[in-house]
Amino acid sequence: MKCRLLKLAGILVFSFLFLPSARSQNFNYADSLRFDAKYPLNLRVIKDSTATAVRVQQVEFAVNKRYNASAVITTPLKKGKYPLIIFQPWPGQGDEFIPEAIKFSQHGFVCISIDGPWQWQGFKERSKFFEDYPDFIVHSIWATSRSIDYLEKRPEVNPQKVYYVGHSYGATLGGLLVGVEPRIKAAILMAGLPNISRSMQEDELGFWKKDKEKDPALFNQVVQKLSQMEPEVYLQKSKAKIYHQIAKQDEFVTAKQSREYIEATPEPKQVKYYDTKHTFNQAAATDRFQWLTQIAK
Repeated sequence: MKCRLLKLAGILVFSFLFLPSARSQNFNYADSLRFDAKYPLNLRVIKDSTATAVRVQQVEFAVNKRYNASAVITTPLKKGKYPLIIFQPWPGQGDEFIPEAIKFSQHGFVCISIDGPWQWQGFKERSKFFEDYPDFIVHSIWATSRSIDYLEKRPEVNPQKVYYVGHSYGATLGGLLVGVEPRIKAAILMAGLPNISRSMQEDELGFWKKDKEKDPALFNQVVQKLSQMEPEVYLQKSKAKIYHQIAKQDEFVTAKQSREYIEATPEPKQVKYYDTKHTFNQAAATDRFQWLTQIAK
């Protein structure tokens, strides 16, 4: 009898620690956003190459004992002390910012473009974007904080000049990040959402219709988790300079959502609209380069 009880206890402990569905009922996502570095970084260089005057490294590093984040780091070959830019692309566009990162590094920036968790080894084998959306956000924040912890100690990085660029998911994440990461001094948010849970409930464009109809209880559970991590709330805690880039023909973010994100952003802020779709255009990329190089002076 005693052995059976011990075995049952072991199963329950395993479920709580390792199965997200078992631990999510009482897991406070808001409390988890501030990262506490407990685990060795274990950074591993997968590929090391050079572009014009730039070193390009494809790397993996430990976010926690379960997952390794994947990223690309670009560094000027010339010795110096440079500002740092963190890039976060939108789902399905992991290489979106690599050309931009190389250009920035050619002009005196260290850059890291971090893949979304759905692309990490371990996460991508099991993940379903809808169910794992809250965990994606938490792990992305941890990965960003870990990358700053590592890069700010490198001799070529100026830790007083840390900036962030996020697109779509990355822009939504950015509102949270600037509230929990005071090391980020300025951020460019491209087509982000101010309120994740409300956008899912209202669902003006019908993105979550199938998920809501398939399992209403699960849908409400996911929405409840996300309601603890609203970008519009965390933005209020930030002193970072924010630049919103808005696509006029955006297929995924409504004009109302863009307006609410802008209104939730404290000063100083800058806003610019582009005659383009969600993917943005070269004019937006040019403005990002000019804005950050000016701030970094």
